[in-house]
Amino acid sequence: MKLAVSFDMDSDNIAPDFDSTMFFKMYDIEDGDILCSEVMSTMGKIGYEDLTQLLILMKADALLCGDISDEACEALNDEGISFYSGFEGNADEIAEGFVRGLFRFE
Repeated sequence: MKLAVSFDMDSDNIAPDFDSTMFFKMYDIEDGDILCSEVMSTMGKIGYEDLTQLLILMKADALLCGDISDEACEALNDEGISFYSGFEGNADEIAEGFVRGLFRFE
């Protein structure tokens, strides 16, 4: 599984808004463990359409982010990318919690 996290390079936290994130931190997950991670630039692209296309190119299966627009939700759904929003804090800690099943989603 490839997990993308909207990422703020200055703080190592989840970026507050998906639609304007400048980086993704990509996590390779296998058998419930994070194998590795890599920070990927959005190459200056912003907006849900361009960012959704980048996630497709990065082969992301799921996204963790802060806020996300309704249009972005629809675009991600259309591409089969699961997403979970409303996160704040350290990206690595939240990714680890996600993998360990510490969060409940409705």
